[in-house]
Amino acid sequence: MESYLYTAVNNEGKKVRGEKRAEDVVHLYSLLNNEGLYCLNAHRKAQWETQAVKPKNQELSLMCKQLSAMLSSGIPLVNALEMLRQKSDKKKMKKLYAQLVEEVRKGSSLTLAMKQCQQAFPPLLIYLVQAGEMNGTLDSVMERMAGHYDKEYKLRNKVTSALIYPIMLMVVTVAVILALMTSVVPSFLSMVGDMELPWNTLLLISMSNFIVAYWPFLLLGVLVAILGFRMALKVPSIRRGFDEIKVKFPVFGTLNRIVATSRFARTFSSLYSSGISVIDSLQVSGDVLNNSYFTEKVNWICERVRRGEMLSRSIEASEAFDPLLNSMMYVGEESGSLEEVLNSISDYYDTEADNATQKMVALMEPIMIVILAIIIFFVIISIIMPIYDSYGMIA
Repeated sequence: MESYLYTAVNNEGKKVRGEKRAEDVVHLYSLLNNEGLYCLNAHRKAQWETQAVKPKNQELSLMCKQLSAMLSSGIPLVNALEMLRQKSDKKKMKKLYAQLVEEVRKGSSLTLAMKQCQQAFPPLLIYLVQAGEMNGTLDSVMERMAGHYDKEYKLRNKVTSALIYPIMLMVVTVAVILALMTSVVPSFLSMVGDMELPWNTLLLISMSNFIVAYWPFLLLGVLVAILGFRMALKVPSIRRGFDEIKVKFPVFGTLNRIVATSRFARTFSSLYSSGISVIDSLQVSGDVLNNSYFTEKVNWICERVRRGEMLSRSIEASEAFDPLLNSMMYVGEESGSLEEVLNSISDYYDTEADNATQKMVALMEPIMIVILAIIIFFVIISIIMPIYDSYGMIA
């Protein structure tokens, strides 16, 4: 079915504008007539209009938590969704809830209703909702997913918050360099006149003249480079290479590997604990990592498991994730308690991801400060040396 924007008149003669999904325009007119509306005009939504804004992890966690509470209390699904729509104070979530209510009232399952929302909901949630509806455990699935997306939100928030200070130091470093090159050094030139200058001072002056003369082109070059880089990442082979560099880059690579291991363990744990097969759990877990390098590795692991190899041995052979993951999963497979071990693994790597983030920040802070100090020292020495030499000549 397609989404249509329409303008109609109700029984009171008032114009009503809205959006409704229908198979075609004739079907749309029929649906509106059943609601007591006379359609004046309607058109199919353009592709850019139908792209739904995806809910954030925090919003998904809240939605799952509220749905779990209401379903556990015996409230019918359609009523629970309608209550969420009424309570929501965010326009995009109201729209999503309204679409879900409309589809469920037509007799669709929650899984099918979510699939109809222009990919607004992540595949992991849809997959687990489908399993919950089949097993009659939708309320417990929603409770588990509320915890999952809450941890995702907290992990991403911790990483982002931890990176703010190093980024601020980098911005300050660039600002100091620009201020020195465009303000201090030109003022210094008027003082030295035709003096014979050392190589470092000449280098500083040349850099300053270049920045002052060509700063519009430098700014344009930076913008073009950023835009070109973003466009290049849309090429699968380039994206694959960049994602692998992110994993193998010193310091940052360790953090990326730990975070990916944490997300993989938590996602796989949620899927497998809901009764989904190992193969299907692996496929979905690989897709949610948002890294083509890890996705490729998980697909490779999936093929080995499909051929009958042990999961832990396949993960170890891939060399993609943290080595401790292999050992812990091997213990779970051998003891027949893989589900319990997976829950412990996901909690462990959540903590490890937090620790890795703090370690990276602790390492980056002194490095950035040292770099800033070296730059300022170089500029000061390059300015002071000629002045000191001139005083020596006068003396």
